[in-house]
Amino acid sequence: MISVVLFSWWLSPAFAEDDSDVTGSTATPGELRSEVDELREAVRRLEERLEATEKRQEASSALGERLSFQGYGEIHANFAEGSGPDLIDIHRLVFGVGYEFAEWIQLGSEIEIEHGLISDDDQGDGEVVIEQLTLDFFLTDVFNVRAGRFLTPVGIINQTHEPPSFNGVERPSFAKTILPSTWSTDGIGIFGRLSDTVQYQAYIGSGLEGAGLSALDGIRGGRNSGRPSLHEPAFTARLDWFPLVHTDLVPDHDLRVGISYYRSGLDNGAKGVNPDVSGDVSIYSADVEYSVHRLDLRGVAALEKIRDADSLTTGVASQIVGGYLEAAYHVLPDSWKTGKMEESDLVVFARHDWIDTQNELPSGVQRDPAGQRTEWTTGLTYFFTPALVAKADVQFRQDKTSRDLPILFNLGLGWIF
Repeated sequence: MISVVLFSWWLSPAFAEDDSDVTGSTATPGELRSEVDELREAVRRLEERLEATEKRQEASSALGERLSFQGYGEIHANFAEGSGPDLIDIHRLVFGVGYEFAEWIQLGSEIEIEHGLISDDDQGDGEVVIEQLTLDFFLTDVFNVRAGRFLTPVGIINQTHEPPSFNGVERPSFAKTILPSTWSTDGIGIFGRLSDTVQYQAYIGSGLEGAGLSALDGIRGGRNSGRPSLHEPAFTARLDWFPLVHTDLVPDHDLRVGISYYRSGLDNGAKGVNPDVSGDVSIYSADVEYSVHRLDLRGVAALEKIRDADSLTTGVASQIVGGYLEAAYHVLPDSWKTGKMEESDLVVFARHDWIDTQNELPSGVQRDPAGQRTEWTTGLTYFFTPALVAKADVQFRQDKTSRDLPILFNLGLGWIF
């Protein structure tokens, strides 16, 4: 098109210096041919530039279609009855990047910054950590492959831990101690859908570090987040059942039942430096979520068996148990959901956690009564939109010691995008 336009312009009367009588030109035929060749070369260069620009635009458009960004975060204000401590905490900020190499190959990632400060002194206990980094190969509905760093598929919160997905400012105490969240594993495994109602996951990867287990915090300190050892790898598997899928008999009902199993040796350490301990841990867990109309119910329980616990840190139990039950009700009338409140919701909830990190002890180990504790949490969750929440709650705690634990008051903001 450019060549035709320029050639037409060259043949037009305006191209002549004197008048429309071409025979009056002083240019020789050779000079005219040279000018034509120069115009053709200029047109060629313009066409090359246009082609390169179009390719860059196509590449940029393809990158935009294949690249995705996501993240979540939460800010907490925590107050304790009596002398405190009282504080405000930019608890976590998480960014993730995804990329689609092909329709069936996808990269996912999450990088987390905790507590708003990374410091060598005693001002902060924050961290920057790669929480997830996975390559998923979607082969069939039944069989797919995942490699990298993924969430250990146990419990409820460790699978869906973004602030709008759970009630309460803080994650349940059960999800901090018994099945600590966030808990990642480095390795490889398979996942898929066995039927319309059954999903599965199974992985082998990095295990727990026995030297990190403790009397009161259980397996929490055994998680490895940087270059974990594969000396005694872990195996974990999970099944989720959705029995009400495609069922019209119970409208406005949603039910999911999950079971999970985890087993790991304990002679694992960071950077390949193993603590030279014996023993292993087996975890059996079950969880359920049920929604009917405006009512949401959820519960989870776990049993942890630790073999050769007497070879670990003093006070580590040979059996740990825990769980929680929660009920939540959506109280905001539908008639209020107009204008700026069109996507709003208000949830009132109550949750009961019970934790016993000293359930059974090796012979000769003295029980720490602080390991057996319960907690009631009740409060409100207000959804500005499904992706942005404000939270407020109060927590009543007790353990088997003679001391009185202070009542906690918590406020929070959380979001996901």
